[in-house]
Amino acid sequence: MTRRARALAWGAAVCVLYGVSAIVSGHLSPVARRPILDGIAPPTAYRWVTPPPELAGTNQPPETASASIAVDAAGNGTKVITTGDAQVTLIVPKGAIAPAPGQHDVDVTIQPVDPATLGAPPGALEVAGNAYLLSATYQPSGDAVTSLIVPAELVLVYPVLPNDHGGHTLIASEKGKRWDTIETNDLVSVAQADGPLQTFGYAAVAKAPSSPTATSSVSPSGGSESFPLTIVIVGFAVVVLIAGVVLGGRNSRQRRSSSRR
Repeated sequence: MTRRARALAWGAAVCVLYGVSAIVSGHLSPVARRPILDGIAPPTAYRWVTPPPELAGTNQPPETASASIAVDAAGNGTKVITTGDAQVTLIVPKGAIAPAPGQHDVDVTIQPVDPATLGAPPGALEVAGNAYLLSATYQPSGDAVTSLIVPAELVLVYPVLPNDHGGHTLIASEKGKRWDTIETNDLVSVAQADGPLQTFGYAAVAKAPSSPTATSSVSPSGGSESFPLTIVIVGFAVVVLIAGVVLGGRNSRQRRSSSRR
């Protein structure tokens, strides 16, 4: 075996070993799947209204937001409202709020709410993180703004939790009792969900219930998990590659020795 062939074989072995490492890290948790690059920091800690017991000691309270949107006979201009902790962003497009006689502004507020104080999400879904109350009132009358002529864009950040593998959806409720799902763009890589909001009221991110066996793949016949089996197979391939390199080098030396005789 030539020096170049041995180098290629070793390179292939290293690539396979890297693949095994990726498989292992990918099965640990969503956080463990971050790219191995310089300067990549862990995600910002989520701020809970009512944190899980294990996070209560380090939790910071979530922040609120408020803004005033000018409204005239032509409606409102575009407004972007974001909480100080960046867990909620509401983009109110131009012409979304209907004009009202004698009203010149609309005050919008965003307040975090414990989802346990609200109605249950639809189906088997459960809320991931906080719920938020998004309210709007005309000024100076104080009358509530409910529906929007043009949907606003709502962006919610959700916490990264063990055994959470995606499938998040935004849910909305005018009174916090009956929820409706919203067409959602779920960006798992940044733990963020966004979608169109038709009315002011309550909103949250919902997900399927976490399963303690979500990271395991057991065969229907009750056999072992496919994850360890994958490691065994890939590891065997690494051994075969290394053995091929060693035997090839040995045979090459024997052929050179015989040619000298």
